[in-house]
Amino acid sequence: MAEFIARHASQNRTGAETARIFHREVLPHWASWTVGEVRKRDVIALLDRVRERGSPIMANRVLAAVRRFFNWCVGRGILEISPCSGITAPAREQPRHRVLSDEELSLVLEAARQISFPFGSIVKVLALTGQRRDEVGRMAWEHLDFSRQLWVIPGEHAKNGRPHLVQLSAPVLALLEGLPRTGGLVFSGDGKTLFQGYSKAKARLDRLSGVSDWTLHDLRRTVVSGMARLG
Repeated sequence: MAEFIARHASQNRTGAETARIFHREVLPHWASWTVGEVRKRDVIALLDRVRERGSPIMANRVLAAVRRFFNWCVGRGILEISPCSGITAPAREQPRHRVLSDEELSLVLEAARQISFPFGSIVKVLALTGQRRDEVGRMAWEHLDFSRQLWVIPGEHAKNGRPHLVQLSAPVLALLEGLPRTGGLVFSGDGKTLFQGYSKAKARLDRLSGVSDWTLHDLRRTVVSGMARLG
């Protein structure tokens, strides 16, 4: 698994999340085994363990990560067949269609103002740009061109793997210019470490705003919907 993470997973945009899944969900149970000892029933037992603790969507993510690992093993001649063959996703995932109303968005942004930097600032930039959470979270000062009012998202940070230019409006420019500069990263306490506490911070945001049953990605959908409404 260490070789897979180093050679394959680290080259992909989701590599850090894949490594986290292995270290948290897989290795505590399989670390002492050889790769050839893992059977289909072991994969199913692993997924059942995650699902039964109340995390069915994470069980899907674990299956996807483990499947990629074993397919990589087959491709390199380490195994002849993947133990994930024929295993279906543990949970059905429904596509989300949540769009925040103007009133809900106002409440969320007011709560984000109370929380302040870095998470509150991340939420406000998400609402002002319509970009993805990880793209905003990885923003670096070197990616910003204030004179041209541009944010250049590097290809390795973008979902499609290609550099992306984001035009910055006056409100988001003012917000960014007012942030503390502690290092290379914009939304970081020390300028070096990516913000990690999304779950806890989002729970606090929900308590302060009174808005529930939404995700940070829903802000992107809300922006798109609002722009369409405005023509």
